[in-house]
Amino acid sequence: MALTPEIFGSTIVARGAFNPAIFSPDWLENNGLLGAEDSSAARQAPSMMVSHQISVFETDWFTIQVLENQFVLQSKGALSPAFTDLAAGTLTLLPHTPITAIGLNYVGHYRLQTENDYHRVGDVLAPKTIWNELYPDENSSAGLSNLTILIRQTKRGKLPQTGDAKAITVQPSERIKFGVLMSYNDHHEVSANESNNQTSAERAVEIVTLDWESSWKDALRVFDGVISKALASPEE
Repeated sequence: MALTPEIFGSTIVARGAFNPAIFSPDWLENNGLLGAEDSSAARQAPSMMVSHQISVFETDWFTIQVLENQFVLQSKGALSPAFTDLAAGTLTLLPHTPITAIGLNYVGHYRLQTENDYHRVGDVLAPKTIWNELYPDENSSAGLSNLTILIRQTKRGKLPQTGDAKAITVQPSERIKFGVLMSYNDHHEVSANESNNQTSAERAVEIVTLDWESSWKDALRVFDGVISKALASPEE
């Protein structure tokens, strides 16, 4: 039976050259990407800011932050396809904006049943034998703070053909007692495709449109697998 995260969310990040001043609730509404109610809520939010250096605004289901070198769309509340539609639609309005990378990110907070299970996950993923030998004092203890595993599509010892990679991070949750925070970053390097006249922004839209849902499913598969396999490992 699959584990269910108590808190789950997604962030879509694009790296490139942006003009923050054009990003506003009115701009999204005028282009049919935001309804009047959401646009009004975003304009009235305390975080609202639109300038040449940074633009930030939010509704009850997303937050947008745009810097000169980065676009970030973060989910709030329940995740739905409307989130990726907003990301793809916004980037579609900028077909000639240079984009160099796109990241499809997911985070899940999992509540474990007992304190023993909580520590078990950390002990299996990051054995403490070495650390206990280095710090033998009985009043010292070692615990997992942050572990990141990088997955590349290449054989070990071989140089990867692209900068694409998946990074899975495990750390304690600060929001849930006996909670484990899992994060999944599906990173894609982006460039223009001269063979079919596709711009880098159009390629970024393609990645968001085609890969976001499958990355979402893979993130849940990995999160569940890491915790389930750790708890099922025989105790030493």
